[in-house]
Amino acid sequence: DCTTGSWSQIGSAQPTLCLCNAGFIGVNGGPCAACPAGTWKSTTGDFNCTRCVAGKYSTTIAAVMESMCANCTRFSTSVPGSPAKSNCLCMPGRAYVAGNVDSGTNDECRQCSFGKYKDTASNDACAWCAANSYTEMESGAETCVKCIRNSNSFAASVSSSSCACNDGYTGPSCLMSKPTPEDMSKPSFRKFDLDINLEIVAIPADLPGETARLLIE
Repeated sequence: DCTTGSWSQIGSAQPTLCLCNAGFIGVNGGPCAACPAGTWKSTTGDFNCTRCVAGKYSTTIAAVMESMCANCTRFSTSVPGSPAKSNCLCMPGRAYVAGNVDSGTNDECRQCSFGKYKDTASNDACAWCAANSYTEMESGAETCVKCIRNSNSFAASVSSSSCACNDGYTGPSCLMSKPTPEDMSKPSFRKFDLDINLEIVAIPADLPGETARLLIE
């Protein structure tokens, strides 16, 4: 008799004519083992089991069709040959949210909210951006962007405008040092009335025009 998981045509006289069934793997005439979860085999004979492609999974043992590989949740992926739904990992910028049978909701890979990010493919929660950084995107951020030099922000900041110049610095690029009252009293400073509803600021007389312009907040 042929071994479990194999068959032969009527009248076969040799064990080598026993071929592994679809869903089973092994040499002709030898023992046949079921294709493991995450794989499938649709033909009889001495052929290998085929892995489910990336982005799919299968919990079925001895699967006989590629269609038995199920799709991962939208915006998630898996490695080839994944044997369980838990192998499907949400893409960067998204976090796993389990569905609820009672409410009729499905599993979901939801975008990270404002001020949060996730830089890996995983089912971990999104993390808050640390202090002195922010998210460029309103949602679904994969990384946090550092504030420019000489500036800072609170944790969970959501835009570059959250970065404020450190004490003692000013300008759109936070490159200029703010003059102290003592500096402003020195003869080497001259005053400019900006005439744009801003306070009068003091600029060293020998500064290049472009650099001096950065002093304006």
